[in-house]
Amino acid sequence: MNIETYILKFALLKVATYNGHRSPHKICMILAVLDLARSGRLTHNQIHFDPELLTRYLQFFSAVRTSR
Repeated sequence: MNIETYILKFALLKVATYNGHRSPHKICMILAVLDLARSGRLTHNQIHFDPELLTRYLQFFSAVRTSR
């Protein structure tokens, strides 16, 4: 897939909304998993909710979170 396909898929991703604002949680988790894969840390067809994944998720989430 090319980058335009990924952009479209992210734009069409169903996420929670609150007062017209889209929640970033799902996208941040997807980015954290992709980051693990890119780094070579996913060696099996399994994703474990562990401290390494949580740390990466929090890095992405803290970059986009707001006070609400």
